[in-house]
Amino acid sequence: MNAVQLDIAGLATAIDSYEVDYEHLPANLAVLNTHQPFAATYIKANISLVDAWGIPYSYSVLSNRYELRSAGPDRVLKTVDDIIWNENNTGKGVAGYRRQSAPQSEP
Repeated sequence: MNAVQLDIAGLATAIDSYEVDYEHLPANLAVLNTHQPFAATYIKANISLVDAWGIPYSYSVLSNRYELRSAGPDRVLKTVDDIIWNENNTGKGVAGYRRQSAPQSEP
């Protein structure tokens, strides 16, 4: 696992723990870094909110699931090199990694 995958896995664990405690997903990642009644913070000290290319991780709630995304080496979100943790992967909080698929060209 590389640093981005470790960060995303740590963030996913923090999000899942928050959801268990509060019965809803956090509104944003910053909430996970503030003192909470159930935990001092949800994010472990070695987990960054910024990817290896200096771009903040993208977090979005998709109904009752969420997506975490690193912009990848090109530093642009929603391009083919993004590293994504989302509902298409395994697990409730959405586990696993995939690269964004390249757009399909029309025949």
